[in-house]
Amino acid sequence: MGNKIKKCLLMMILVTLVLCGCSLKEEKQCKEQVTKFLTAYQAQDVTCGEYLSGNEDDIPVQFEGFQSVLAKPIKFKIKSVEANKDYWIVDTVITNVDFGKVFEKLVNREDLQIDTTDGIIAELKKQLQAEDAPKRNFEVQIKLDKEQKIEMTGELSNALLGGYTQYIYELTERGAR
Repeated sequence: MGNKIKKCLLMMILVTLVLCGCSLKEEKQCKEQVTKFLTAYQAQDVTCGEYLSGNEDDIPVQFEGFQSVLAKPIKFKIKSVEANKDYWIVDTVITNVDFGKVFEKLVNREDLQIDTTDGIIAELKKQLQAEDAPKRNFEVQIKLDKEQKIEMTGELSNALLGGYTQYIYELTERGAR
């Protein structure tokens, strides 16, 4: 009876190791996928769209306007990976320029002598690219589907754009009151 218990325990340990091995392998792949996507995005590599779910045609990502300015300063750190029934969640901290703070600082400047929209946009881009531009950490849960494609959520988009979408939303909410 003692040998049967030992064999049973050994078999359970082996099965657990095999299952954990698959999980660890998938976890590593998820980290690699997020790293590849964020690195390609930061480098403004138009093929970064290949990592996104819902982009079966592999439509290239176009980096224009503020998106091109806010892609370069991105830094990121993957904290953890968690399996869910239908998808993986990769907890990531994305550090980017704080769009809202830069914009507020620009509009509150008393020495600002720009009369055209193009002039304001050019100055805003210049301030966003400044070495001393304020930074912000975005805690993002990046979702990957079963094919390990990344879901572009509002949370991820907001982080990639330095809080732009959140800032615009808050600005319109204040104006609506």
